[in-house]
Amino acid sequence: SGLENMVCRILSSMGLEVIYSGVGADGGCDILATGTIKNSHNDKQGNWLIECKDKSISKRAVSTTEVGIIDNCFAHKCDSYLLVTTTQPSSGLVTKMNRITNNEELNIVAAYWNREKLIEILYKEEFEDILKEYLPNSYRNVKELDKPRIFKSGKLRWRDTFDEIVDLLEFSITPSKEEKEKAYNLAFEQIENSELDVVDAVLDTMNDSQFLEEMAILLMMMASYSKNSHRRVFAISNLRYYELLDLKEVIPYLESLSENFQRLFFEQEGIEELVGDMIDDYFKNGPGYNTICDIGNFVYLEEVHVISINPCLEKNKINVSGEFSVSLKMDHSTVSDVPPDYNETFYDSKTGTYKAIFDSYENIKIESISLPFGEPEGF
Repeated sequence: SGLENMVCRILSSMGLEVIYSGVGADGGCDILATGTIKNSHNDKQGNWLIECKDKSISKRAVSTTEVGIIDNCFAHKCDSYLLVTTTQPSSGLVTKMNRITNNEELNIVAAYWNREKLIEILYKEEFEDILKEYLPNSYRNVKELDKPRIFKSGKLRWRDTFDEIVDLLEFSITPSKEEKEKAYNLAFEQIENSELDVVDAVLDTMNDSQFLEEMAILLMMMASYSKNSHRRVFAISNLRYYELLDLKEVIPYLESLSENFQRLFFEQEGIEELVGDMIDDYFKNGPGYNTICDIGNFVYLEEVHVISINPCLEKNKINVSGEFSVSLKMDHSTVSDVPPDYNETFYDSKTGTYKAIFDSYENIKIESISLPFGEPEGF
């Protein structure tokens, strides 16, 4: 693909030896390279497996289910992994990469270049020819427009949107219900037709200017009526970020989203990461350690998913349930269909389920864990 070819050129310009460039079905490997990738992880020298994910059309983050870091690195005899994407990795995937990198037993470094990192690289003078070849429109913009003017026009763009919204909603006299409804509909139309970076700047300014009630209404309209699910998730996340609604109050908005977009919200809210930290500690340092010793050694927590959320009887708390998978280092001698003298180790994944309680202060309590092997001890 164009992204793979562009990354090959970048790596070669950085001084790496590009050994193999995959075409078509690659088993999780697009590029193999040897050398030092700067700003990846302490400028590590290594054998790199590079996986490219072009999400420029869908605009979606790369999820944990789309990559297989450990298995692919072992298969290609690599000690370093780099994900290159035109969007960004999900927070769950970033957490997974950090856990792999920090696991000394695996001896694998996992890093990523997101959209911002690609832009930072390509706008450097030494990569000018690559930018010109693969992104000619961006190259012309860089050459023809001076940066101060770009910044100024961008600033005026969101400022104009903010001023128009305030003009609509800042009533000098008590309006009728119909007039107020019409004003909010027009303001919502302004928000809906603006890019999210513009909306983000408008929200910051509304918050600083104490237009909190107006901002809450607009975000609730966006969460309910936007035709784009990404924008609805954006609105729900900002209702939480600006503390305009508590967790219980956002549940009705989440229920109108598909499972994939609910999961996107859970990742942005950090619920899956917090649950993952608790489960990881349970198996490394808690009673879960004894549960798995009979079949293998705990290596790391692969991924955590939230499947459902429900209101809790306690104020500002929600019940969270889902599933997780753990990676175990196992001995072939513990598996019945392998000869007893075949003692090499291998890695296997096991899936379990959990129930937890989450509150508005990002405190989480694991209530129960269910495993496919043995009975877990209590917390």
